[in-house]
Amino acid sequence: MTTEQLRFLKFVRTKMVFSLRLKAEDQGLKPVPISKEVINNEFFSSHALYQIKRLVEIGELKVTQPLKRSYYYEALKPGTFDLNLLLAKPIPADFVTQTMLNNLKRVSLPEEVESTDYFNLFLKYKENRPDLFFKVDSFSGRVHTPVSSLKSTYRPHLLLDGNETTSIDVTTMQPLLLGRLLSNYIGENEYSNWINSGTDIYLKLQEKAGLETRDAAKKKFFEILFSKPTQELSNLFGASKWINWINQYKTDIETNNPHNKKNPHSNLAWLLQSTEVEIMRKVWTCLVERGICFLTVHDEIIVPLSRYKETEDIMHLILSQEFTFYRISCKNKIISEPTLSTLSTLKPVETTALEENKIISEPTLSTEIPEELPATVNNYSRIRRKYAEKPATAFWNLDFNFLKLPDGPIKLNPWESISDPAAFGNSHLEICRRNNGNRTFLPYYKRLRQLEKLTAE
Repeated sequence: MTTEQLRFLKFVRTKMVFSLRLKAEDQGLKPVPISKEVINNEFFSSHALYQIKRLVEIGELKVTQPLKRSYYYEALKPGTFDLNLLLAKPIPADFVTQTMLNNLKRVSLPEEVESTDYFNLFLKYKENRPDLFFKVDSFSGRVHTPVSSLKSTYRPHLLLDGNETTSIDVTTMQPLLLGRLLSNYIGENEYSNWINSGTDIYLKLQEKAGLETRDAAKKKFFEILFSKPTQELSNLFGASKWINWINQYKTDIETNNPHNKKNPHSNLAWLLQSTEVEIMRKVWTCLVERGICFLTVHDEIIVPLSRYKETEDIMHLILSQEFTFYRISCKNKIISEPTLSTLSTLKPVETTALEENKIISEPTLSTEIPEELPATVNNYSRIRRKYAEKPATAFWNLDFNFLKLPDGPIKLNPWESISDPAAFGNSHLEICRRNNGNRTFLPYYKRLRQLEKLTAE
């Protein structure tokens, strides 16, 4: 065999090994697609077709063309592979994304814990080629890593810097997002009312559709939600404004959806997932600012056990600005008891054990501010009076002058919006008062100064 043939075989084996991330591992190594452009430009200087045909003849390579699509290649004999033959896709250069990439280098598993071939490959190469294992998808901006593709039964054993971890996620995030989006697009509707009242949406849909189990309602709901528009949703749940909007939106021209031209029915999936990323990115940014090492699985955050409380407070702080009602679930080790001092916009939170090693922490529907605040000039004067008798310790001047605070949403910066400025300012002021001078909480102080500047303009 020629040097070019040997190198191509190594590339095929490498692609086969790396493609394990896309398949169930019990299926083993499978053929992989390779374009003619890559073959001609990267591996063979001439006569590529002849050289590949020769590899097939001597039993080193198998080439197939399923359903007349791209050609698929399979190396038939054992041999070496080299991940340096793979080119990583560009990764956004912003500080938060780069921090998330570097956090992968801090991942490990106890030796006695079962893993997968692909995850073991990641652990071997994470120091030198973490870029191969980190992808921001072009569809919605979701982050994909070996952690997000790892089986959920293995993830509780993950270590960060050798320390135990725990995970926190948003319960029924997609239904929550749908309720919020429907309110924004069509106003009041029964689905959003169910969500905002804390109703178990799958039980409600089970009842409405006359299905046997909650799981059946959940499965059917998602099948219809992300499929092409049909009357099935109306047939199951009854014709209503929110169902009509879903079916219409899945036929609209949505220029921001990269798949719209070919698959317009993907509009809703794109909108839900991209909104999820927008909200979770606020959480990620706060975690980076606090110096908390974390991993992500879409709406789930994995952090060291010692940083659980801070992470939970951050999630409550962000989510309370985004949703009327939501639940946070901790999947192992910790019973969630949110610190009310950092969440003054929420009533006391009750923690309910749902099952062994799984709890839910749930804020109430209404938001409470220490005193009723006027909606016009100097909204924060009463807050300042309330805290005036508790002087700040050092470093930060907590005397803010908000000339005119709007009732509705306000854009704090290009990537951060505030739905309730009064509640936002109240919670941030309480955090700063209790942690005055602590640089970990400096981002909260800076946000208050940003808000003050906006109201003065």
